[in-house]
Amino acid sequence: MDLFTKCMDIVDKCLMDAKVEDKSIVHDVVLVGGSTRIPKVQQLLQDLFDGKELCKSINPDEAVAYGATVQAAILGDQNRLDLVLHDVAPISLGFYSFEGENPRLARNNVLGKFGISGIPPAPQRVPQVTICHDIDADGIFNVHAVAEDKTIWA
Repeated sequence: MDLFTKCMDIVDKCLMDAKVEDKSIVHDVVLVGGSTRIPKVQQLLQDLFDGKELCKSINPDEAVAYGATVQAAILGDQNRLDLVLHDVAPISLGFYSFEGENPRLARNNVLGKFGISGIPPAPQRVPQVTICHDIDADGIFNVHAVAEDKTIWA
């Protein structure tokens, strides 16, 4: 429950940053991002906005990708309009890749695992590993890890 509370704290902070003191002036609550598929998150959001019906008509993954594209255009050269969004990854990227993250389906099959071995025992936070993962234009999921030999002295 503490993680759900932290999520709602972020929503409260967004409302404060937007100087919205009366939540009833919010016309629509649009669910964006994969975590908004979690029924508990939806229930807490609906409670936070006094029972207002949540807008679920937008694909939350596509909305995130579109927002990131718009933000990139704002931060980059605003005269360049040749940005192309190739695809949206419908799965979470991490140490495990699953086929299907739909909570309504029982078949969420592990497609692959990535493990790191060969790091000698050391005090906590001393071995540092940089992990990069991406999906290329062909839809291939790539993972790379580089161990950095950094000794931290107190």
